[in-house]
Amino acid sequence: MTSKNINGAKKVFKSFLKINWLIGFVTFILVSIFYFKLPQNVPNHMDALFQIDGSGSKIMIFVIPISVFVLGIVLNLSSQKYDLYFSKFNNLIKYLCILALILLWIICFKFLIIYVQIIF
Repeated sequence: MTSKNINGAKKVFKSFLKINWLIGFVTFILVSIFYFKLPQNVPNHMDALFQIDGSGSKIMIFVIPISVFVLGIVLNLSSQKYDLYFSKFNNLIKYLCILALILLWIICFKFLIIYVQIIF
């Protein structure tokens, strides 16, 4: 594995982390706006097929942006700390982290769509 490939994966990963911060900020703003318009009991859990199977207090909608921020912080810190220890698998680890971010974004956007449908 050349250093060029490792640097390429690192650049892509850093770009995805920047996008993650933007998505976290936007979802926090949207959820803050939605909070006042949603009923007291809202969907807050989905199964693997994106079917709603749980509901709870509307305060739980803040889990969406918090999870985006927390995953971004954890991935950023772990990336900085463990790059040297796992250098042989750096590309694989970076791309798996990108996949985790994308999956979280899909789930977040699915919930945001559900909340918009409830409001309107």
